[in-house]
Amino acid sequence: MNKEELISRFLARIEEFRLEDFDLTVKLRSLSALERAKFTDIASKFDKREEAEKYAAGEPGILERITRELQCYVVSHGLVDDDGKRMFGDSDYDLIVNSFPCTALDIIHGQILKISKLTRDAGADEIKNSDPAPSELSSSGLQPDSAGGM
Repeated sequence: MNKEELISRFLARIEEFRLEDFDLTVKLRSLSALERAKFTDIASKFDKREEAEKYAAGEPGILERITRELQCYVVSHGLVDDDGKRMFGDSDYDLIVNSFPCTALDIIHGQILKISKLTRDAGADEIKNSDPAPSELSSSGLQPDSAGGM
């Protein structure tokens, strides 16, 4: 395998997703590792002491601003056209929140997180559906038979 073949296997997965309530099918792609890091950075803003203190003090809108930024970031990076290109840029957050019904925004955001394996149960599903690592087999003294069993 060469570099190009490896990269082509890791390119973002694109899925069609049907929004029944809106009679609309959209194309969504999983977030890249870099986009995931940015998502995590945005999410961590709320964990920072100053932001948490503002929230605790009842500053109006702090939670809504962080939620809006997270949703817009995910949707602007994961909602793609027929060619797999982003439909919205980073400067389109106001357009997104002012144009999308909140239920559509919530559903699209959630589905992009799901295909990007960024939901709470994604890790558990991955572990449940994965084969044991070779190091786990050898350290346990068990060896797979020719059919892959024990």
